[in-house]
Amino acid sequence: MKNKRIAALIAIAIFTFMTSLDSSIVNIATPIMAKEMNVSSSTIEWVISIYLMIISALIMFFGRLGDIVGKVKVFKIGTIIFTVGSLIAGFKLGFSFLLFGRAIQALGAAMTMSNITSGLRLKCSLLKKEVELYQF
Repeated sequence: MKNKRIAALIAIAIFTFMTSLDSSIVNIATPIMAKEMNVSSSTIEWVISIYLMIISALIMFFGRLGDIVGKVKVFKIGTIIFTVGSLIAGFKLGFSFLLFGRAIQALGAAMTMSNITSGLRLKCSLLKKEVELYQF
């Protein structure tokens, strides 16, 4: 039981890191992506913008959905969708396909981001005795 709790806490931490990192790391690669895809720098900005716009539009919806159907369920589905979107975005099949992959990625990120804090609070409360042992 203790190993499952720690594994869940690690999974939550990894997805918090990945969804946050993914929104900013693309900024570094945009000049190279624009050159490789033969698009202008203003066009390649859609790769960043579509991700952030979809997350912003859907994060409250998925938070409410998590309240209704269960936060863990929405979080798990979101991790799968985010992973599939990352895979799609990784294929070099053109600019439109990249935008599609980023949109799928953002959908999964919105699902995980909106339900991650309650999962973290739940996991920390389950580990409360262990945390209290290390407090001074």
